[in-house]
Amino acid sequence: MKSSRVLIFFYLISSTAILFSQTLSLTQQQKSWLAKANRHEKNGWIYVHIEGAPEECGFQHGYLTANEIKESLNKLSAKWKYISAMEWTWFVKRAHD
Repeated sequence: MKSSRVLIFFYLISSTAILFSQTLSLTQQQKSWLAKANRHEKNGWIYVHIEGAPEECGFQHGYLTANEIKESLNKLSAKWKYISAMEWTWFVKRAHD
């Protein structure tokens, strides 16, 4: 149970950063980070190449997999509501406390 909470918390943090970064235009620094990264799909698998400092890799990974993270959060929130009969917003508020 604890590992699933950690995973959920990771997805929350990642998705918040990703959604925030995609609503704004990219800075020159972010564009240079993305120039070193790429993503392609083959036989149903997603391949992501990232490189650089941890901050760069985190941004690259989040940016390149934003749609998958968003889809995971949607599924996770539906599962949460089904299992607990509680709204997802309750969990989000609690995770940030």
